Amino acid sequence: DPFSGSGTTGIMARKANRNFIGIDISQDYNEIANQRMEIEVCTSSSSLGQVLNKTK
Repeated sequence: DPFSGSGTTGIMARKANRNFIGIDISQDYNEIANQRMEIEVCTSSSSLGQVLNKTK
Protein backbone atom coordinates (compact mmCIF):
# COMPACT_ATOMS: atom_id res chain seq x y z
CA ASP A 1 0.00 0.00 0.00
CA PRO A 2 1.86 3.14 -1.15
CA PHE A 3 -0.23 5.42 1.07
CA SER A 4 -0.74 3.27 4.16
CA GLY A 5 -1.98 6.06 6.42
CA SER A 6 -3.33 4.63 9.66
CA GLY A 7 -2.69 1.02 8.59
CA THR A 8 -6.22 -0.27 8.03
CA THR A 9 -5.28 -2.17 4.85
CA GLY A 10 -2.31 -3.78 6.59
CA ILE A 11 -4.38 -4.83 9.58
CA MET A 12 -7.00 -6.47 7.39
CA ALA A 13 -4.32 -8.14 5.25
CA ARG A 14 -2.65 -9.69 8.29
CA LYS A 15 -5.99 -10.84 9.72
CA ALA A 16 -6.67 -12.54 6.37
CA ASN A 17 -3.24 -14.25 6.53
CA ARG A 18 -1.92 -12.16 3.63
CA ASN A 19 1.45 -10.45 3.35
CA PHE A 20 1.51 -6.67 3.43
CA ILE A 21 3.96 -3.88 2.75
CA GLY A 22 2.86 -0.38 3.72
CA ILE A 23 4.67 2.83 2.85
CA ASP A 24 3.88 6.36 3.96
CA ILE A 25 6.04 9.48 3.81
CA SER A 26 4.64 10.81 7.08
CA GLN A 27 6.49 9.68 10.21
CA ASP A 28 3.35 10.45 12.23
CA TYR A 29 1.23 8.07 10.16
CA ASN A 30 3.96 5.41 10.30
CA GLU A 31 3.88 5.55 14.09
CA ILE A 32 0.07 5.41 14.16
CA ALA A 33 0.02 2.43 11.78
CA ASN A 34 2.69 0.58 13.80
CA GLN A 35 0.80 1.12 17.05
CA ARG A 36 -2.46 -0.11 15.50
CA MET A 37 -0.74 -3.17 13.99
CA GLU A 38 0.76 -4.09 17.36
CA ILE A 39 -2.58 -3.72 19.14
CA GLU A 40 -4.97 -5.19 16.56
CA VAL A 41 -2.81 -7.88 14.95
CA CYS A 42 -0.23 -9.00 17.49
CA THR A 43 -2.64 -9.36 20.37
CA SER A 44 -4.78 -11.77 18.36
CA SER A 45 -1.96 -13.60 16.58
CA SER A 46 1.00 -15.76 17.47
CA SER A 47 3.10 -14.21 14.69
CA LEU A 48 4.59 -11.33 16.70
CA GLY A 49 7.88 -11.53 14.82
CA GLN A 50 6.24 -11.00 11.46
CA VAL A 51 5.25 -7.40 12.11
CA LEU A 52 8.26 -5.29 11.25
CA ASN A 53 8.95 -1.69 12.14
CA LYS A 54 11.13 -0.17 9.41
CA THR A 55 11.35 3.55 8.96
CA LYS A 56 13.94 5.49 7.08
